[in-house]
Amino acid sequence: MTAPIATASRKNRGWQISEPAQAVGVSATTVSRVFSRPERGPAATRERARKAAAEKGYTGPDPTARQLAAVGPMLSGSLTPTT
Repeated sequence: MTAPIATASRKNRGWQISEPAQAVGVSATTVSRVFSRPERGPAATRERARKAAAEKGYTGPDPTARQLAAVGPMLSGSLTPTT
């Protein structure tokens, strides 16, 4: 008999936006919008999504991660002819 394959626990794999979305009965896109553009959508949905996310341990987007994603890659290149 072989040993079972080790799998990552919920705690180790991190928070997934689909988890509170399923708990509330809305799409992952809706939960994403609750945090990125809270003025959009019904207030009741926002509150349910925020509560479900808080129960999963999510408090909001990381500002540092947002800034890094917004800046994009910092790579430039140049071509120099050799002839």
